[in-house]
Amino acid sequence: MKCALPQQKAARVQRRYRRSFDSSGNRVVEGLEIVKTFRVLDGVAGLEMPTSTTKSQLRLIRPKEAEDAEEEGEGEGDGV
Repeated sequence: MKCALPQQKAARVQRRYRRSFDSSGNRVVEGLEIVKTFRVLDGVAGLEMPTSTTKSQLRLIRPKEAEDAEEEGEGEGDGV
């Protein structure tokens, strides 16, 4: 009967973000995340060959109207 030993893995996460404005004047944040996993043997991660690699892209847009509404809303309220 074989008993599977638990495998340990190490992960390396790299993230990059870039802020800009699109042609309509909306604020845009673009991001890139790369996650590499490595097998760990005897407490040492084998960095020469990753077990898996995933790449994720994100793009967040804040409409200009939302920014204007926030600025107008500051200072209002019932003061409670």
